[in-house]
This record gives sequence, C-alpha cells and structure tokens, in this order.
Amino acid sequence: MSTPKLPTLVVVGHVNKGKSSVVASLTEDASVPIDRTPGTTARSGSYALMHEGQPVLRVIDTPGFQEAAAALAWLRARASDASERQEAVRAFVEHFGGAAPRRLGEPDFEDEVELLRPLVEGEAGVLYVVDASRPYRPVHEAEMEILRWAGQPGIALLNRIGPQDHAGSWRPVLTQFFNAVHEFDAHQAGLDARLRLLEVLGAVRSDWRPAAETAIAHLREQRARRDRQATETLAEGIGVLLRHVERKPAPPHGDSVGTDVELAADYQDALRKLEAGLRRDLAELYGHPADALAPSTLELLSEDLFSETSWRVFGLTRQQLTLYAAGWGALLGGGLDLAVGGLSLGTGMLLGGLLGGAGAWFGGARIGKAWDSQSALFRRMFPGETGHFRLIGPVAQPRLAWLLLDRALTHARAIRALSHARSAQGPSTPSAQGKQGVAAQLDKPQRDALDRGLRAVLQAAQKGRPLAEDEERAWQQALHAALTAD
Repeated sequence: MSTPKLPTLVVVGHVNKGKSSVVASLTEDASVPIDRTPGTTARSGSYALMHEGQPVLRVIDTPGFQEAAAALAWLRARASDASERQEAVRAFVEHFGGAAPRRLGEPDFEDEVELLRPLVEGEAGVLYVVDASRPYRPVHEAEMEILRWAGQPGIALLNRIGPQDHAGSWRPVLTQFFNAVHEFDAHQAGLDARLRLLEVLGAVRSDWRPAAETAIAHLREQRARRDRQATETLAEGIGVLLRHVERKPAPPHGDSVGTDVELAADYQDALRKLEAGLRRDLAELYGHPADALAPSTLELLSEDLFSETSWRVFGLTRQQLTLYAAGWGALLGGGLDLAVGGLSLGTGMLLGGLLGGAGAWFGGARIGKAWDSQSALFRRMFPGETGHFRLIGPVAQPRLAWLLLDRALTHARAIRALSHARSAQGPSTPSAQGKQGVAAQLDKPQRDALDRGLRAVLQAAQKGRPLAEDEERAWQQALHAALTAD
C-alpha cells in the first residue's frame, strides 16, 4: 500500500495577521514563536502534526509580504502571458535568493523569497491568512496575484485578530484568487474548527484526501484518549484536594486558638499548591505548556482559590446547595460525632461556632473545622500514629467541596478547548457577576452524580479507606460527563 502524500501548507499573508498562530493551532505546537510585535517570523519554519510518530500534516510558517507591489512589477516584466507566470516566480526566487549581484537600488525581497521558496520547490498548497477584523484594501491584491502566479492550490483563511467583522468585504475578492475561503479563529480554534479545515484541505486537492482523513482520525482518537486520561487525572486530583489533612503538633492542654490560625493558613497554602499541580497535569495532558492561560476563558481562574471573587463565581448557588442538604448533613453528622470540639475557620480568620444553621452553613466561606488527634476520626484516618495534634481536613463543607470541584472542572474544560496558538496577553481583571464556572450550569442529573461522588470520596476518607470499585467508576463517569458536556 502506498503512503498517502503528505499535505504541505505554506502559511503566507501580510505582516502581523496571525500566520504563526494559525501554524501553532494546526500543528498543536506551542513552540511556534508568536508575538504581537510585527515581523516576529523572519525565516520560514517547518512544523508538523504528528500521529503515532509520523507526520500527517506539514505546515510552513513564513514571514509576511513586505514589498508585494514591487515584486509583482518585477514578475510582470518577465511574463507576457499565463503560461510564463509560474516560471517567472521560480526565476524571482532564484535571482533574489541566490548569490547573483543586484542592480543598484534594487530591493532584496528577502521576505518574499522566504515565503515563495517552498511553493516553487515542492508540491505545497497556499494558506493565505487575512485579518477579517479589518476591511479589505486593494493593497493586498498584489500579494494574492503573486500567490496565484505560483500555480499551487490555495485556501484563504479569514482570521480575526480584533473584535470587528469585515469578512463581507473580503469574501468576493478572495474567491477570485483561491480554491476555497474558510473562517478560522486561530486563538479560539478547537477540535471541530481544525477538523473542518482539514476537510477543506482534502477537498481542495484530491491526492491529499487520504492524508487529511488520517489527520482527522488522529485528532479524534487523540481527543478521546486525552479525555479519558483527563477524567482519571481529575478524579485523583480532586480526591487529593478533598481528602487532604493538614496538622500541627499541639500541647495536650492549653489554648489552641493560635495553633488553629496557623493551621488554617497552612491548609489554605496546601490546597493552593495541590490545585496548581492538578492544573499543570491537565495542561500538559492536552499538549499545552504548564502555565498555559487564555485570558478570554481562564481569567477568573487566575483569582486566588480563597478570594472573595472565587467564592462568588465558582461552585453552586445557594439554592442548588440547599438541594443537597440532607446528604451532606448526614455526612457531616457522622464526621462531627467522631471529631468532637474545635472551631470553624473562615478564609484566614476565626468565624466561631459549628454549623449554626442552614443559612450560615451554605452561605459562609468556611474552609473546614479544626479538630483534635484525641478522637476516633484520627485513629481511623491515621491508624497506629500517636501524638497530640491539631488538624484541619478532610473537606467537610459542601461549599468548599463544590468550589474545588468547579475550579478544577472549569480549568479542565477551558484547557481542553484552548488553541495551541498562545496568546501574548496577560489575564485581565475579573468583573463577572454570579456563577461563571461549569458546575452551576450543568443539568441537575449531572450535578446529582457529582454530588454523590464528592460525598463518596469524603465518606471513604473518614473511614480511612479508598473508594470501592463501583464508587470509583461512578465518580469517573460523572466527571467525564461534566468534562465533555457541550
């Protein structure tokens, strides 16, 4: 069986129109240099989308046109009709890309040579990128005419760098020069957008269709595998957050308030670090750098775990939490029987009291309850250990449990949809009102399944055992459904 011809796309266009972002998105290669400074790409670079160690799509990033009008004038002087145009482009590359001396005052056309060379040296297609957030101007016509003279099949991509939409002014022009016109937002391009572009690629050139279909199958298989792994990572990572116990040595008698305040701060820091580790694992699993961040989707996740904004925008609403009061009441009741005494701790300060009532229970931003090692709970969770300690954990407040779950799920879904075209922007200041995470938006059956999973994890922790096989299966099924929900 013959190997399908490898599709090779040469990404070209005017300076600073998002060409490198398109390359990074198509190849899932976050190493592609991307910057808002014009002219970042000075030399052509070759990148590939890989499948089982083999390339299924080759994409060449090129510098932008700089002297298109002058280059077209040079070409027109050397081609009297269409039959001579492709050869004129080849001569252009050989003349200005070689060592031959130039005439005085003649442009060097360095960038034009870089972007045209791969088109004259092999069977490559053109991917012409325009910024559809700006209106068409005739100055771009020289670029498109040169690419048409190169004689290779071409696709025009309408990429939007800004908020405006001027695609209507581009389409009538682009259809005159290219085999297909396709919309593609490099910074927001998820799997479906890339699959559609690959389908267009296979339609533009028939001998590329087998390889395009292979690439499509690879991306679908890869997504399913990553989703399975992400589900397992979420189940383990959220479980670690929920079960974590922070402890400090304490004298057997005396005032424990000072110890508890320090303990609360240590507990918060520990949960922050565990959450950061889970995020790194998820980002790397989906092929992103550990610090991947897309301001448009993840800006709220830059908020500190225990900030007022985080408590306000993540987790369930008061009404939703109230629906689960009976189940959590039973869980907390069992826990309190085992861990008598202690104080409820707020975000960095003592709130005092225990549950106080349903309103305070669901509405307060409490991180947990300090308790003593002289309890049955300590013996169950730490069999064989001795000593006097003050402890916080595992999570015993439904609001904190859902906060941790929602931040993890929101990050996982955002990183799953994140394009590999990294943004050069930093996170903006969150201004959203109301619940902005995943959990509050889920269907009730999905929330019910997740709530059962949270309580199962914590009940197992209180009993000093791992989840049973059926509990683990149900917990992962609930997480997978929430991760992949449209």
